[in-house]
Amino acid sequence: MVRLPRLFMLLIDPAGAYFAQHSPARRGPVFSEAAVFGPGVQGGSRQATEQEIRERSTPTGQRPFDEVDLRSLLASDAVAQAVADLFSSGSTVLESATFQVRARVVRFWRGDSILELGGGNRRSRVRIPRDIGPDSGDLLAFHLSAFLAGR
Repeated sequence: MVRLPRLFMLLIDPAGAYFAQHSPARRGPVFSEAAVFGPGVQGGSRQATEQEIRERSTPTGQRPFDEVDLRSLLASDAVAQAVADLFSSGSTVLESATFQVRARVVRFWRGDSILELGGGNRRSRVRIPRDIGPDSGDLLAFHLSAFLAGR
């Protein structure tokens, strides 16, 4: 009886079933923006206060990523080549100065496709329309650029 909803999901929304199967299970509380951990914290962790968030959000010498950087990445030849590779073979590898991004499109017989991105210790999945083609690769270029930039 537990498998029945999964079978329906596979028939009705295979991309949703793929997301459910490949998403990590949540353990413990989920905090927004920042958390405080340690032996002196009751329960082991808690939501950070606004003051603690402000104190820790000061720049660390690294220039924050801005919109101009995203535009330059979107216009780069490397991202354009990666999008072309995604359309032709369904997967690509995009090199960065700091790490390597591996991307692949998982296509389903019905419904949306999924763009999987991975690099370093980061992973991301996003639904993309099934009918996206080489003439409308801006969506793929945006997701590749944003992932490469660390957003």
